[in-house]
Amino acid sequence: VNQVGFCYSKDNEYPQFESDFHTTAATPTGDWHWYEFSSYIDNLSAHTKYYIRSYARYKTDSIKYGNVISVDIN
Repeated sequence: VNQVGFCYSKDNEYPQFESDFHTTAATPTGDWHWYEFSSYIDNLSAHTKYYIRSYARYKTDSIKYGNVISVDIN
């Protein structure tokens, strides 16, 4: 894995790295089987539902995703 972060969208229920917004939380190094990371997502619109999920991008450019959560911004 050479990059981890979060993808998010207000339209796509399954946000994708290539087509939706994303943040880069870290560039892992070494052995990391259980790696915790966080990232700030700002400039979100009020009264909008967002779909968010984590991603891990591999050196081969393949991407694996975590589970989707939804957040209502008030």
